[in-house]
Amino acid sequence: MKFNKISRKVLAYACATAMVFSSVSAYQVLQVSAYEESDYTTIGDDKTVTVGDWTLYAGKWGSNTGEMAYAGSTVDDLSLKVISSDGNSGCWKLQAKHTVTGLTKDTTYDLKLKVKASQAGTLYEKIETPEVIKTGIEIKEGENEVTVQFKATSESTGMVLELSGIPSGTVLDFGGITCTEATEIETTTEQQADAEGYYSSAKGKWTTSLPWQVFTVGSMKYKGTATKNAVTADFKFLEAGGGDWNTQARVPADKQVFGPLEASGDGVNYKVKVAYTSTATFGANLQLNGANNDVTFEEGTHELNLDYVSKADYPVIFMNLGNAVANLQLTFTMTFTKDGETEPTTESTETTTEAVETTTEAAETTTESTETTTEAAETTTESTETTTEAVETTTEAAETTTEKQEPVEITMDQEFNADGDRELGGYTIYVGQSWNGSTAVAGVDAEDADHIKVQQKTSNWGQAWGLQVKKEFSGLVPGAKYSISWKINAESNDGKVLVTNNEAQIALVGGEQVLTGEFTATESGTGEFVVGMGWVGLTNPIEFFAPEITKISDPETTTENTETTTEAPETTKAQEETTTKSAETTTAKTATTTTVAPTTTAPATTVAPAKVTVKKVAIKKATKKKSAKKASIVLKKVSGVAGYQVKVSTSKKFAKKTTVTVNAKSVKVTVKKLKANKTYYVKARAYKKVSGSKVYGKWSKVIKIANK
Repeated sequence: MKFNKISRKVLAYACATAMVFSSVSAYQVLQVSAYEESDYTTIGDDKTVTVGDWTLYAGKWGSNTGEMAYAGSTVDDLSLKVISSDGNSGCWKLQAKHTVTGLTKDTTYDLKLKVKASQAGTLYEKIETPEVIKTGIEIKEGENEVTVQFKATSESTGMVLELSGIPSGTVLDFGGITCTEATEIETTTEQQADAEGYYSSAKGKWTTSLPWQVFTVGSMKYKGTATKNAVTADFKFLEAGGGDWNTQARVPADKQVFGPLEASGDGVNYKVKVAYTSTATFGANLQLNGANNDVTFEEGTHELNLDYVSKADYPVIFMNLGNAVANLQLTFTMTFTKDGETEPTTESTETTTEAVETTTEAAETTTESTETTTEAAETTTESTETTTEAVETTTEAAETTTEKQEPVEITMDQEFNADGDRELGGYTIYVGQSWNGSTAVAGVDAEDADHIKVQQKTSNWGQAWGLQVKKEFSGLVPGAKYSISWKINAESNDGKVLVTNNEAQIALVGGEQVLTGEFTATESGTGEFVVGMGWVGLTNPIEFFAPEITKISDPETTTENTETTTEAPETTKAQEETTTKSAETTTAKTATTTTVAPTTTAPATTVAPAKVTVKKVAIKKATKKKSAKKASIVLKKVSGVAGYQVKVSTSKKFAKKTTVTVNAKSVKVTVKKLKANKTYYVKARAYKKVSGSKVYGKWSKVIKIANK
């Protein structure tokens, strides 16, 4: 085809215009974020990081993996770049979590999130408490506003975003989160069963027909019933399950459709029988309250037998059915029987297949990805502040306040790789090279030496005592019995710890939990408590907070009276003997002998310690430049104290997430790590040190920091 001169000019102009338009479009896609490429930090594989207002996770979900980078740290300046994702929405391999505070229980809220995207994709948004999930949110290129409605059950909750459905190379810039009381309450349409009573799944979304909640990237039908001790299921897979964790089913605890079982802190042992029929053989994973059981459902009619330790009245049953094949049918009855019982109790809860909300019920996703991270495992519920104005100064409580037990970021900066004990932050850490070459890393909170984090590095998993954390106590009543309550925070539920004093084996739940036990003080008034970490996964750091001990019984006293006898023993030529192990004394020199019975030295009389009073401190001055990231606090001096604790927060209630805590010896305190252009509040208290423990006074009046 030939073009004349004018046609060639028109064509050239059109091509040039198209090239400019294309380059502008490409530039807009690449420049959604205000950050430069060098500003982004990549999250390591299967790692969790806490940065500012967010906790981020990138890693594995079964066979699915994802990689992500971030810049910024607040709710209105965070930028996430999806480096790699297979676009498989709902796999929870890419997550971003923010804790929403200042809520009022039983109030319904609309939570709105603004996000700008360089490409279109699919997002999941989840409210943790109560568990509400909004699935399949279509994100368009450019500005987006996502809203989810929930009814608060506490003063705070976690909001989690699942980014696996966002294409690789996408940049998401977050423009803020608002949470306001809802003016209109959303209603949902009940899911309808077909003529045979089956409910249909929705592709890539969670659906619910109690007792089951189901998610699949394929297609299936399902139904079931529940009683107090048994759950039934009938699953028909119209399509294949899609691979690891791409088809899931669970019985939720919060709906209380199954149970209650007998439960206790130490756990009640149950036997679980799964009597099933399957039309094909496939592998699956069956989780009972987070404990993984890899199982194989074989073709035909068979039975599986599992163990379950009940620590909660209503257990969570969770199944990975991603390896199911198309046109497979699986039916089963799962029965829980308490150890020692031959038949389960028949008392039943209401059996139901009633359809319920289809949009808000989400299963906890696999513990392999530790759904929504637990490194921070931060709760924002304010700890009850306990004052010690008139508290006894014995070390029966290692700390009379729980205020300092706040999860903080601790740098793992010390490595132990030789056999023996190390002193760190008021703890003793033992690393046993003889236990399969153990190596550990540890860190201490710089502002609170009695708060450490420990993680093993070498593959000594299963070597029970290869890594130990020990806490020693002094100044106790000799012979008295003490109970201990020791809070820990594990990044995941990978493994278990051993408590030496009562030989308990305690499974990690991921997040905060409390270890308990007992010990008896020695004659010198000391005691210790040891935790073995050799059964903890290599990538699961554990924070140890200051433990609390309480005297539960006084030392036993011996009331044996010495016996006096005038019985004349036989006269012998033997050497004179006097023993305190028997009530006999033989002598060759007298016909009448006083026999001295064994004596028991009574424990020294312990004088009850005097009560200690710590005066309430007052704040003289609190200032901050509006653009600065630090504040200056001046306190009124309190005589006879060891120091002061100061808290600064953007929350009047001093929610943990927004609070910076500083311990100081002087009345002049500089608080750093604040944010510019924010309004802050401050409170303070004084403390004394008694027998190595801090005794705090009452908090001062909360005042607003003046901006200069």
